[in-house]
Amino acid sequence: MFTSTSDAHGGWHVSTHFNNQDVTGVGLTTGDKHQGTGNNRFTSTSTGMSEFTFINNFHVISAGAGSNLLLHETGHVTVGKNGEVTAEIADIIVECS
Repeated sequence: MFTSTSDAHGGWHVSTHFNNQDVTGVGLTTGDKHQGTGNNRFTSTSTGMSEFTFINNFHVISAGAGSNLLLHETGHVTVGKNGEVTAEIADIIVECS
């Protein structure tokens, strides 16, 4: 899904959302089969300066008794009016179950 709008102040707002499909894998040492699922979101606001935020949630699910993995990350980038770029990874979570 993709949306783009402008506001009364000349700003642009962009948003994307997509789901991972048909992501599969096989463990190199165990031979366990895994399915990848998850979604990604991206938002952008531009009003003289630009801000970008992305959120990634990705799950690797074992088809059997093997471990499952969750990766969650949130990042943020700001480009100021003078072109100065600041970026941060606001959150990273990796869980194995």
